[in-house]
Amino acid sequence: MINKCEIRNFRCFDKVDISGLKRFTFLVGASGSGKTAFLEALFLSGGTNAEIYFRVRRFRGLGEAAIELTGTRDSFEGLFRDMFHNFDQHTGIDITIHDSERGYRTLELKKEANKPAVFVVMLPFTPPATSNHGCLETLLFQSASANLQQYMPCVDQFCACVHSDAWIQRSHIDKLRLRILLSAACEDDPNLGLPYALNPAKNLIPLNHPSLDGLVAILRDTPALL
Repeated sequence: MINKCEIRNFRCFDKVDISGLKRFTFLVGASGSGKTAFLEALFLSGGTNAEIYFRVRRFRGLGEAAIELTGTRDSFEGLFRDMFHNFDQHTGIDITIHDSERGYRTLELKKEANKPAVFVVMLPFTPPATSNHGCLETLLFQSASANLQQYMPCVDQFCACVHSDAWIQRSHIDKLRLRILLSAACEDDPNLGLPYALNPAKNLIPLNHPSLDGLVAILRDTPALL
């Protein structure tokens, strides 16, 4: 159980140490006093990958539509700027939680000088001049389906059988369709993972398909970030 939290340079907190947390703890305060920010600090400190920062954006109502990447260092750093106290990214964020059973865990988020820019292209990804919302599989399925057209009737039949067109998440539908397609095309390994399916020697998902042009454009401009 978390019984103590130390927060530095996060949101509205310059420096705050909160101890004596119990199994049930009530946060009371005026609007804008930091109640949500405190919960976000706990949430982020328990994360395991960069995607958790984008969950926090969605919690705040700043979903993918608010993300605009222009291929510059500033646009990528802007994804995280609002998390820093007074938007000051020169002072790193430090969140430490103390657990009565597992010890302590520390999250650090900071900008280091003279280091290459590190960025994550998160999906759903919306290529320029399109309204395509989905996930990595959304882009890959377009390439794979064009290359493996002979299996598409089977994919469509399976999706109709499970009524996937009624699913809410576009990304879930595209993951299902790509999984079916790869399983049908890979007799030797129907559970072939994406890293292996992307191997050009497999001839399953051509990487020169137009559906990937938007992502290629971002990666091509990467040197401008360094």
